[in-house]
Amino acid sequence: MVQKNNPSYGKPPGGGGGGGSKKKGPPSWDEVTYPLPAALRALVEETRKGTDPLKNLGLWIDKYLPREKGTWKLTAELRTMVLGTLCRDYQNPAAAEAAKRLKEGGYGDEVAETTFEARTDGRLLVDYGRKNATETALSFHPVLGVPQIPGSALKGMTRAYLTAIGEPKGKIERLCGSEPEKTPLKRGQVIFFDALPKDGKFTLSLDVLTPHMGDYYQGKSPPGDFLSPIPHTFLAVTQTTFIIRLSLSPPPGKPADETEAKETLMTLQSQVKEALNFFGVGAKKAAGYGRLGS
Repeated sequence: MVQKNNPSYGKPPGGGGGGGSKKKGPPSWDEVTYPLPAALRALVEETRKGTDPLKNLGLWIDKYLPREKGTWKLTAELRTMVLGTLCRDYQNPAAAEAAKRLKEGGYGDEVAETTFEARTDGRLLVDYGRKNATETALSFHPVLGVPQIPGSALKGMTRAYLTAIGEPKGKIERLCGSEPEKTPLKRGQVIFFDALPKDGKFTLSLDVLTPHMGDYYQGKSPPGDFLSPIPHTFLAVTQTTFIIRLSLSPPPGKPADETEAKETLMTLQSQVKEALNFFGVGAKKAAGYGRLGS
């Protein structure tokens, strides 16, 4: 995986509010270790010092973020320092090949298939709420280690958008399947593939969320201006173009009509683009995250 260093990456965004006690700076690499067996820890530490350490970035973030020696704690300062070192441009050759195959298509018995590109207009957070020891919670491809937009997220976004614009429920169910809580479950005709970065290229940036009344929300104190804001850093995907692929399977027990299928899929493609542009995908959409444009 090729990395392009940029001095502007890895720095927390400005702002975040004042207040609170002044904390010491982040620890040095000599003060941290990995909560792993000794032999594996030595291998990870040696890999980190190499010129091309992050073959699988998702695995590195999920499993290999270091802790303070002796305490195994992941303090806010240490977490910001380590995540900051990961904020840069990447290019993954294996993901580039996977994205190329995704674009070429030919995966099965689809009557019609289409592929288009969508670029992040701001910041993207997908799987932000998933359980993760480091609380980075981005969706990474489990094998390739690059950010992805799961097909399930695209499908859920599309269903919500079609409902919002007043499409008939029967049509929505035919394309996207039955809703999860309904029985019997019905499979939709449209297949939403996991979206991958174009050419395997993506960028990670450091973002910050600053709750001002954490003690109040935890029931420890009444609300008030005397409570200190506590910045919480996390990673977001920026400046990245994704390959999005849709395909349409024939209706069960009916002959395939290719002309009708292509028209249906092209209409849906336009609606997916509109949903990405106006609805967004992933978390914090109300704050402007998750918008992608053509």
